[in-house]
Order: sequence, then C-alpha cells, then structure tokens
Amino acid sequence: MYISQDPIKLAGNNPNFYAYTFDSNSEVDPFGLDIIEEAWKVVTQNINNSKTTTVLGHFPNKNKGEIFESYIEKAIRKKANYFNIGDMWNEVSKVTDPWVLNERFLDVITERGDKILLNVPKNKIRPDSYLEKEIKYLEENGYKWINQWALVKKCK
Repeated sequence: MYISQDPIKLAGNNPNFYAYTFDSNSEVDPFGLDIIEEAWKVVTQNINNSKTTTVLGHFPNKNKGEIFESYIEKAIRKKANYFNIGDMWNEVSKVTDPWVLNERFLDVITERGDKILLNVPKNKIRPDSYLEKEIKYLEENGYKWINQWALVKKCK
C-alpha cells in the first residue's frame, strides 16, 4: 500500500487506488504498464477476424466546421475493423504514448493484409496526426494507395 493514489486509478484494473497490485507477494508491475494490456483487450474487441477490411481516419473537428462520418462510424457501418481504446486514451497517455497500441494494431492488420479504407480522402489527412503516422507506417510495411480513399498491401 502507498500513501498516495495510483495515477491511473481504475485503469490499472485494481479497485484499490492505494495498492500497487492486488497481491504484492505474487504480482509485479514495476513500470505500471498493466494498463497497456488492458487497453489492448479493448482494441481487440474491434478486430473482426472474419473481415479483412480496416477503416482508419479522423474524428470530425466540429469547432472547425468539419462535417463527415467518423472512422469508427464508417467501420461499424461497413462491419470493418478499427482502432479504438475509448476512454482509456487518457489513462494510457499517463504511462506511455498510445502509439504503442496503434502500432500493435497495425502489425495485426498488415500481417493479415487487410484492405485499408479511410473516412477522409488522402488530401484531407491532417499533418502531424495519428492518421498521417499510421499511413506512413503502412507504406513502410508494403502498402500502396489504390485511390484517394484506400490502400492495399502490395503483392510480393
């Protein structure tokens, strides 16, 4: 037990904010990264093993007057895979860069060779966004553009 609360609170999957682990005699989490595995479980709920299409994209910024379907809405409509850790984003951000989960997700879908659909055209990808980083990662891992809305894995 500690005198101050765990900064990741319930996201660490421990109902006691002042405890290091459930049982410090048998459980060890020296870097507080249990949250990553909990978040990964959330991510995998949105990976449909029978579909080989994944949707990536942005959420519309209503403050800037953007009106378009979010990538999650498009993925659900198309019954496709998508990356989402929901409310855990802030908790994961306290421990590490959430990109580690994005990269793990991208590794799963690139290994399968999923077709990638976007919810915005290529020319609307925001600079320095996670989407831009995801596209770059895909291109480095064998993906090419087939049109302004989609990428596919190159045949070897």
